[in-house]
Amino acid sequence: MSTLQIRKLQSGAFKHVDSIDGEFFLGRFSFKQEFNKAFLVEAYGATRRKYSIAEISVYNYLGTAETFTNWTDLLNRLTDLGYTGIETNGIIPAGAYLSDDPTQYLDATLPLTGTEVAILNNGTTWVSITWNNIKAQLAEKLVTNATVTGSYAIDWSNDVWDLTLTGNTTLTESNLPATGKTKTITLNISGNFALTYPAGWTSKITGAYSGTATLNTITIQYYGVGKYKVLIVQPS
Repeated sequence: MSTLQIRKLQSGAFKHVDSIDGEFFLGRFSFKQEFNKAFLVEAYGATRRKYSIAEISVYNYLGTAETFTNWTDLLNRLTDLGYTGIETNGIIPAGAYLSDDPTQYLDATLPLTGTEVAILNNGTTWVSITWNNIKAQLAEKLVTNATVTGSYAIDWSNDVWDLTLTGNTTLTESNLPATGKTKTITLNISGNFALTYPAGWTSKITGAYSGTATLNTITIQYYGVGKYKVLIVQPS
């Protein structure tokens, strides 16, 4: 008994993977099904191995294994994918089908309204996302805390902080940018208590924290492992 994988490639071509024969590509061929078995027939008449429906799995490009319990669903799915072994006699199956050729699409009208939908792959399957979803992810993340004292962690996956000190505070940090990446964050801090910075922040620092100021805006640029530029300003 052997199994068959039918895999769609980025180019739109299809690769076959037999558990015994290995990988193979076919030019002109037909996918046939009869007597509860499926088999591939090459243009010159050669017939390859026969498979039950449980022995066949289908993979869209970047997709995971799709299996089927009846021949109708399998044949419809292969037709949907544009499988070249299925003869449709020029009939396009119902549904909307996207081309992988970007030149086939019109340019989007700017500015976007927020209702536009994009298709992307999450590593497992294809999913949709709206422009509003994307904007929500791109928006700077604000952290607010009015009772900061002791040890307080600055998580670099956020962007802006609004902090009020209620006691002497030592800042720590986590989730620093990945190697080769840079980022700038902003801390807006008030409170007449001592503030201690993480290691590395004071090597290139302009300005100083003032507990009596109404607000201290501390901008920290990370530009490499252990490399920071810090600027502290208060309202004039």
